[in-house]
Amino acid sequence: MIASIAEIKQHRTNRQARQVKSLEIALSDLRERRSQSAHAFTDFQQWRRRESDRLFAELAGKPASLQEVDDYNSRVTYFKVQSNDLASQLKQIQAQETAAEQKLQAALDQLKAAQRAQEKFAILAEDFQGALQQNRIRLEEQQAEEMAADSLRCPAGATAGFSLGMEASR
Repeated sequence: MIASIAEIKQHRTNRQARQVKSLEIALSDLRERRSQSAHAFTDFQQWRRRESDRLFAELAGKPASLQEVDDYNSRVTYFKVQSNDLASQLKQIQAQETAAEQKLQAALDQLKAAQRAQEKFAILAEDFQGALQQNRIRLEEQQAEEMAADSLRCPAGATAGFSLGMEASR
């Protein structure tokens, strides 16, 4: 029974280890996504500044119509919206990464607890098997001693009959 419980604890530990591995992979993927998102955000910010400066230089270098100024303002506004979207995506991925880190830490804690429980039951199973083995040995020794004692003891009638038989032959 204890060996069965130890085996169950082993399976739980293995399952928890697989979950930890899965969470580590998911966290690694999130970190990669965050890195790509941060890089895309930074690249877009740099491009946006250059493009806004270029568009402004085009507009400032000549007399501009009201339509051209509106187009410039629309583009700059669009750039800001795109920048805000990228920043929002980055924050969302960072929040997911933080949640995944916490989930992984909780799974690691559960894995450690499962490993400790497994070790305790493995030791208990070994101790139990050792005690059973010692008990078997003790019982075998006790039975051997009883058999030896029985073989040394002669039944009372057997001794009396032997001595009577001796007296009759005299």
